[in-house]
Amino acid sequence: MAVQANIDRFDGFAKLYDDSRPVPPPALIDAVLLYAGRKPSVVADVGSGTGLSTFPWASRASRVVGIEPNRESREYARSKATRFGNVEFVDGWSDRIGLADASADVVTVSQAFHWMEPESSLAEFGRILKPGGVLAVYDCAWPLVMGRELETLHADLIARANRMYAERNEGEAVAYREKAKHPAAFAASGLFAYTREIFLHDVRRLSADGVIGIAVSQGAVQTALKRWPDDFRPLIEEYEKKVRELVKGKIEAMYCYELVVGVKDH
Repeated sequence: MAVQANIDRFDGFAKLYDDSRPVPPPALIDAVLLYAGRKPSVVADVGSGTGLSTFPWASRASRVVGIEPNRESREYARSKATRFGNVEFVDGWSDRIGLADASADVVTVSQAFHWMEPESSLAEFGRILKPGGVLAVYDCAWPLVMGRELETLHADLIARANRMYAERNEGEAVAYREKAKHPAAFAASGLFAYTREIFLHDVRRLSADGVIGIAVSQGAVQTALKRWPDDFRPLIEEYEKKVRELVKGKIEAMYCYELVVGVKDH
């Protein structure tokens, strides 16, 4: 898989990403802890980005380590970590994590496993997990549940960005693994004594700016905007105009998560 291209895709918009994307809901963390069966001594959040998926563990674990290969995202997360005494961020890849064997009670991967090479990454997660430890891979479904018109606008913008990239990119292509294949990858790894899929949701109120931020912070949109700004910026402006026409004040948006849990064999 073209992993370096996947990392580079997220250059240049750490603040936008951090301002726009959701943190995992408390119910998701509660579910992971249910399978862990104890307060974790160490949680490793792989592909931690700007720390949105990392910091919620600060009050639930003794030590939290975010592993992130994108320098900009990692440094942005570190700038926020000064508020926490038990959270750190380190450079690392999903198949090269600088933690000792059997050192983590929980390994989490938020919105990132589809960018990773699955076999080598799962083997590395298995290496750092303690016996009986938990791997939790989860994704929020895009678009959010916002109603037909807003969802169609979101999907159309992403489709245009992907189409522009497919037609014009002459460099290394990004590699994307379908999220529906995550459970099969868990099963094929042979690492887990128990696995299951869990579906949950969280409802939040969003302004027009919030709706726009979710779409514009997508990697496909940012890639098109960075590479072909003269052609893609008008499409974003058109999208923003239509969203503002539909969203007055705030709307309720449903964030739908798919969580895949694996409990490591003893």
